Amino acid sequence: MDGVARRSFFSAGALYERWADRGDLLADVGREIQDEIEVILRGLPDAPAALAWTLDDGREIIELAGEILIAGHTTPAVRDVATSTWLTLRDGLERHLPRGMAWYTSCVSVGGALLDVLGLPGPTPSTGRVMWLTEACEIEREQRHVPRPGSGDPRADVPEVPPPARSDPTAQALIQAAKALLAEHGAEAVSTRRVSAAAGVTTGAIYRRYDGKAALLSDVLLAELAPDRYAWTWDLVRALATDDPYWAAADAMTAQMLAAARDEASQRVLLQIGVAARNDEALRAQVQERVLVAHRARAGMFARLQEVGLMRDDVDPAVFAWGFQTEPVGVRATLPLGIPIDEEAAVISMRAILTAAAAR
Repeated sequence: MDGVARRSFFSAGALYERWADRGDLLADVGREIQDEIEVILRGLPDAPAALAWTLDDGREIIELAGEILIAGHTTPAVRDVATSTWLTLRDGLERHLPRGMAWYTSCVSVGGALLDVLGLPGPTPSTGRVMWLTEACEIEREQRHVPRPGSGDPRADVPEVPPPARSDPTAQALIQAAKALLAEHGAEAVSTRRVSAAAGVTTGAIYRRYDGKAALLSDVLLAELAPDRYAWTWDLVRALATDDPYWAAADAMTAQMLAAARDEASQRVLLQIGVAARNDEALRAQVQERVLVAHRARAGMFARLQEVGLMRDDVDPAVFAWGFQTEPVGVRATLPLGIPIDEEAAVISMRAILTAAAAR
């Protein structure tokens, strides 16, 4: 509140005459953002315009919407506003896009905004992203399904997730204690003192193993990103060798994402690590590296699909992969608010996108 007062050239007392606390003020900010998104989406003429605004032109306001979503996780006064802001974005897109693509685009735009805050703006589209996403909308509306024979094993490489730096029993207790605090109370509540107390050890036990909180949270991040997070790659490879590769691949990737999304405690932990990383350079570098490793794997996978004739040449593998990188991040921002994942929309949007990107 003091920072807002300085930036607005009002006294802190003047702010408190209008808003009870920071949460009350943020709730009003969220309502303003929600109203602006609704007006903009209502005024867009068609699906290409809605896709272009949500994924590119509206980046600044969607980043603010992402901030409201994060605030809603730990600030009761903002929770309902955060939920309604998300629903305003999704429902506004449904005026122009079919249900699955509206859900997918909402998740991708919010997920991309949150990664942008961490210094991961993603690749710049170089080959008409809106064009093939618009085609995906038409495929979903028409419920088009054109099986095409697979091309065997495209030889994908799966990135390895390094093990936590420390694996002794005390370190494991510290990791579990930090995870519980992140999931229940958020990043702001995590301190070395609270973690050590929750783990039943002294604060010195942390500093004998870690340089500080950032190093400990880096190990929490690695513990969450277990090797099964990359199981989607092998599932995708097997799917692409079938007689119906695109729908099989869509179902495999959706199943992997849904399995991860159902672990809501893990989703809260990962989101709060992202929140903590915003103000911690060392932790931010760790989060950036894990995201980039996963993105390189996805981009390499799709580039290989182009080589073997399974993906259109006019689809940029890096941009295509970034959508699948940001979608789960957007899901992660909404689950702790009690908004269930739309499983049917996830399946139909993934099928439509992969069919749109498929080689003719």
